Amino acid sequence: MRLERLAYDKMKIFLTYDDLDQRGISTENTWFDTPVIDEVFRDMITEASVKLDFDPDGPIVVEVYSVPSQGIVIIVTKTEELVEDHDEISMDWDISSAVSSTDPFIYRFESLDDVIHLAVELSRINVQEGQLYSYENNYYLLFPTEIYSTDEMLYYEPLIQEYGNRTTHTKALLEAYGNPIIVKNAVKNLIKYFC
Repeated sequence: MRLERLAYDKMKIFLTYDDLDQRGISTENTWFDTPVIDEVFRDMITEASVKLDFDPDGPIVVEVYSVPSQGIVIIVTKTEELVEDHDEISMDWDISSAVSSTDPFIYRFESLDDVIHLAVELSRINVQEGQLYSYENNYYLLFPTEIYSTDEMLYYEPLIQEYGNRTTHTKALLEAYGNPIIVKNAVKNLIKYFC
């Protein structure tokens, strides 16, 4: 479970499918078992509130997004709206896809050295494509779905995760706020210029 405070009244919780499985949520039918979801959700909110110093008391708005082949993102926002009876709140879970199947696979790296070391390993297995961005003191490597299938990326992922992690950031965010470093053939160009 990864946690991020987005604002004084908002936080993001990212759960991989393994995280969900560890919490006893492993099938589509579980999503409709409201008592189970309520209990798991309350545990997650308590854990997140301690780690992020986020006060979950009072009314909150919960948004849940499914991120294909990654997990789910939960955005929790405190609100000023009054709720009649706090004990009888029922949570309606709207699991919808926040990421299109055409969105690239995106990985975050803490240093350019990590990206370069990965590029060396990927070039050995003939991976040359990708785009490289920097954003908020991190580096992001994007692999387009037009070139790499989900099966291929699942094959490459253990190698990639030795150097970086999947991210929930989108290509649109990186294009809007990030700095493009290499916009085409990132792996090939990293080898060319740094090795």
